[in-house]
Amino acid sequence: MKRQRFVVLCAAFCLAAMLAGASGAFAYKLPIVTGKDWTASKQDQKLAFLLGAATIIKIEHEVQGAAPPNEKTLVDTWIKGLSPFTLTTLVQKLDAYYKANPDKLDRPVIAVMWTEIALPAVYKD
Repeated sequence: MKRQRFVVLCAAFCLAAMLAGASGAFAYKLPIVTGKDWTASKQDQKLAFLLGAATIIKIEHEVQGAAPPNEKTLVDTWIKGLSPFTLTTLVQKLDAYYKANPDKLDRPVIAVMWTEIALPAVYKD
């Protein structure tokens, strides 16, 4: 059990480091998963990426705790925006986005998840 938690935390840390690297939080340049990577990946790799992202969001939510009622965090929006979907549905939505937008394969997967999936689910009409 401890080993499994350690592996999950290590995977979560690696994903967090990768995501934070995009904002310049580290002096090192870390790779960002783009549509090129996504479309070249197998189904299990896509599911693993999404599981890692969900794990990072959940860990951050646990670390932050409940936000004060008058404050909203990105984590709360991520959770509310992605909770209606399964990992398989998210794969389908991302596949559909990149198929419909072949000119946007340089766009990071995490950006597509935020602007095309999470935000519309939170702020639907």
